[in-house]
Amino acid sequence: MKTNSSAHLEQIHKYAKIARGVSPDVKKSIIDSIPKDLYCEVDGGIKQVRKRLASSDIGAMGLLQETLASQIIEGADFVRNLREAFVFEGDMTSDIFKAPISRPVGFAPEVAEGAEIPRYEAEFGNVILSDRLIALAPQVTRKMIEDDKWGAVARLFYEAGMAVENTINRKLLTTFLNGITEIYDTGGVDQGRLAISSAIEQMATGDPNNGGGYVADSVLMNFSYYKVLLDELATTYIDGSNMSTGAIGTGQLPVMYGLTQYTTNMLPDPDKYDGARWAFKEAGDIGAVVYNRDAVMRYGIPRDITIENFEDPLHDSEGVTITCRLAAEFVSDNEKAAIAILY
Repeated sequence: MKTNSSAHLEQIHKYAKIARGVSPDVKKSIIDSIPKDLYCEVDGGIKQVRKRLASSDIGAMGLLQETLASQIIEGADFVRNLREAFVFEGDMTSDIFKAPISRPVGFAPEVAEGAEIPRYEAEFGNVILSDRLIALAPQVTRKMIEDDKWGAVARLFYEAGMAVENTINRKLLTTFLNGITEIYDTGGVDQGRLAISSAIEQMATGDPNNGGGYVADSVLMNFSYYKVLLDELATTYIDGSNMSTGAIGTGQLPVMYGLTQYTTNMLPDPDKYDGARWAFKEAGDIGAVVYNRDAVMRYGIPRDITIENFEDPLHDSEGVTITCRLAAEFVSDNEKAAIAILY
C-alpha cells in the first residue's frame, strides 16, 4: 500500500483499533475518517481501503501488517545508495551463482569482398557469487503493542530497514575498494576534474586483448572529493550559470566527461578493509574511483529484504525478523577497469 510517510502513523492506529475489535458505530466512524482516495493492493488488484476495512476485521489486520512492513521498506529506500552503481545479477536465485564475464572487446578486421569472414568468439569467464545472510530482529515488546505505542513500533521498523540497506551499501563499497589495484596519484595537485580526466586516459591505455583499453563510464566518489569538485566550480564557474541556480546553488555537479556519477557517505567495513582511507583530506587518501561499470563487479540478491513471522501484528510482532541474502565479488581479471584517484 502506498501512502505518504506522514499519514502512516495515523493509519496504523486506525487499523489496529479495528483489528482489535470495536463496536459497529466506532468502526464506521474510523472508516469514514479515512480518505476516499486511499487504495491498497488485494490479490493482485487495487481496492479502496475503506471497502477493505468494511468487509471484515481481517482486512484491518492485513492493512496493519502491510503498513508496518512498508516502514521497513521505506527505511531501506531512504538510505539506498549503491545498488545502481554496480551490475546486478537478477538471475541469481540460489546461494551460489556463476556470473558470466567477458573480456574487453577488441576490433573487427577489414576483409576483402568475397573473402572468408573470420569467426568472432567472445572469451567469457565467470565470477562466483556466494551469498551471505543479513538479518536482525526489531525488539518489539508486548507492552508496546498493549499500550498502543505504534509510533515507536513504526520507527523501530523504519530504522531496521535502514540498518539492512546500510549493510548492503557497506558490503558493496568494501568489495569494490578491496578489488582495486590501479591508482592515479595526483601528487597533491590538479585534484578535481583534471584528476578524473587523467584517470580516464590512464584506463584507456593498453591493449584491449591484453587486459587494458577500457572505456570509463562511471565515477564513484565520497563527499570529500565531491566537495573538492564543488569548490573548484565556485572558483572557475565552469557550469556557466548563475550561482544560485547552478551547481553551487543546487549542490548538483554538472555531467563530467559523460560519466554517470555516484556519491556516497558510506565507509568500508573496518574489519574487512585495510586499504587506503576512503576520504580525500591528506596524502594517501582515495577520494574517487573512475571505472567501467560492466567490467568491475557483480552482485546478486537471491532474497531481497524479507519480513518473517509477521502474520498477526497484534500478537506476534515480538518474533518478527528481517532478512536479506547478498553476494558481491570484484572481477579480479578486469582490475584495469577501475582507477582510484589518490590524494
